[in-house]
Amino acid sequence: MPGTVVGGLVVWLWGRFDGRWGEPIAQGPLGQEMAEGLPGIVRVAAVASALFLVWRMRRVPRRGGRGRASLTGDAAAGTMAGMAAHSLTVGFDLDMTLIDSRPGIKALYQELSARTGTFIDADLAASRLGPPLEHEIRHWFPEERVAETAALFRELYPQYAVAATPAMPGAREAIDAIHAAGGRVIVVTAKYEPNAKLHLEHLGLDADALFGSLWAAGKAEALRKHHAQVYVGDHIGDVVGAHTAGALSVAVATGPCDATELRNAGAEVVLADLTEFPSWLERYVAEGADGGDGDGA
Repeated sequence: MPGTVVGGLVVWLWGRFDGRWGEPIAQGPLGQEMAEGLPGIVRVAAVASALFLVWRMRRVPRRGGRGRASLTGDAAAGTMAGMAAHSLTVGFDLDMTLIDSRPGIKALYQELSARTGTFIDADLAASRLGPPLEHEIRHWFPEERVAETAALFRELYPQYAVAATPAMPGAREAIDAIHAAGGRVIVVTAKYEPNAKLHLEHLGLDADALFGSLWAAGKAEALRKHHAQVYVGDHIGDVVGAHTAGALSVAVATGPCDATELRNAGAEVVLADLTEFPSWLERYVAEGADGGDGDGA
């Protein structure tokens, strides 16, 4: 744009030399004419450049959709089509959000207790899932045994916890709804990543990316990396992770924290469970992804 303005100056000077517009410029006064006209030309160039940049910034880029969205055909039409495929990324917690790991975790703690000769209330331990494993181990073992006990727990995990763990109601439908909108799903969990991957594979939960061993504010690392706009979880630690990443916190009251706790922690949206997520997502997309509005009910 500035080049166009300068080019205009050259054409103007040529026209003045030939007398095409105004009195011809004599050779002597050329420097004076240019000196007098240059400040005005510079101001015009500056204004033109600024207007050009504003125009460029306001343009909406046109980008193609993801291959996954193209498979849905008409299913991605209507309100879902209003969200560009590249712009929607939703993160999910794993335990008690996507999977009900209580049966498997209970069985595993019972085995851990038998092998170590240490009493563990398996029902209690399975009722407060969310924080890193070491937090729970410290309730039952002295600090000097925490690391070795956690390592044994993770070693036993594939055998005792995976097959016994079902998907939460609505988990598959929630993931499918995001993919139908052309979006991406990332799972961000405090669980040891190799074991988290076993759950996703066993249950056929189709996540686009997985990050393990991240808790509370630490989850923001993965959420920011993938530019997640929404993070769904069942624990107040998940609300902290969402807000640290600058994401919308969507909470499901299916874990150790009830709806009141989640709301008081700052969750923008509180759903009873993931069966309510697809309809909420449709409203979120249709309204331009501008945030939550109270409870999902």
